[in-house]
Amino acid sequence: MAELSRKEVVTLLGAVAICVVAALAALGARSMFASQQLPIRWIEANGAFERVTAQQIRTTAAPLLTGGFFGVDLDRVRLAVEAIPWIRSAGVQRRWPDKVTIRVVEHQPLGQWGQGRLVSDAGEIFEVAGAANISGMVLLAGPDKRAPEVVKFYLQLSDQLKSTGLDVSSLSVSERGAWQAHLTGGIEVQLGSGELKRRTARLVVALPSLMEEKPGRLKRVDLRYTNGLAARWRDEPSLAESGAP
Repeated sequence: MAELSRKEVVTLLGAVAICVVAALAALGARSMFASQQLPIRWIEANGAFERVTAQQIRTTAAPLLTGGFFGVDLDRVRLAVEAIPWIRSAGVQRRWPDKVTIRVVEHQPLGQWGQGRLVSDAGEIFEVAGAANISGMVLLAGPDKRAPEVVKFYLQLSDQLKSTGLDVSSLSVSERGAWQAHLTGGIEVQLGSGELKRRTARLVVALPSLMEEKPGRLKRVDLRYTNGLAARWRDEPSLAESGAP
């Protein structure tokens, strides 16, 4: 095959450049046309709204709905909506010919987590303004990575205590894995770092007789024993041991 002359090469490159420019211009024109002719006109917000409103969702999303029906960046919209306090997750979809639907799921707060934060029933820690001032919730605490475990154990312990008429007012686990709870009536419970299932079962069995023995005076129950427990009464420094080794 004969080699191309310098002039032919220049001509060929020029033709290629013209084609590239033309293609880019066509894409730009198409994008502009789509943006102008197929704009997003409607935002539909769905979800079980308790802490946020549909209007908040629409107000957050509206400035981001640029580029027309095909050009709108749905991930960008989703991230902006998920940044709203109380929003756990969001899903964003196009709906032909000019609508975007946004479905949100809110955090369901279960209790306070440490100072100034909340934890959801799914064990997710989140922050909202005024969290420390929300009353009526259990106080949970521990290393952040153990939040799901703390929530799970709290729910289990609360269920087990129903027969006693007591509720869990606080529950915490230390860095070393030692568990401690406070029950309604100001009863402190030391559970230690192992055999939680056996120890909570022992607690549920013992509580009715302990509360009946000295009504309103039970202060502390220590379950860090192999086969028993120790109880302390209000205004009495000594321990009354039950089955302790």
